[in-house]
Amino acid sequence: MSGTPQQVVVRGGGFFGALTLLLTGLFVAGKIFGFLAWSWWMVFLPLLIYMGLVIGVPLVLFAVVAIVGLALVAAYVLFLVLLTLFKTIKRKLT
Repeated sequence: MSGTPQQVVVRGGGFFGALTLLLTGLFVAGKIFGFLAWSWWMVFLPLLIYMGLVIGVPLVLFAVVAIVGLALVAAYVLFLVLLTLFKTIKRKLT
């Protein structure tokens, strides 16, 4: 191991990540100190929504790309099968 220190880079969530942490922190403090009579689900809702978007949007995009890719492969295979079939029929007719 070398003697040089490693640099760790942490990337934040930008404006919406900071807003989420601020709202969640305020709601938790409000709940703990008795200013809010909400359930804990409501207190953590900003965090849950943010995490749902961070995880959900890329997951949906990946699923759409995978489905479109499979549809293109299936269409290409069908094209090759039909091309072979038509060539066979043409040879038999001539």
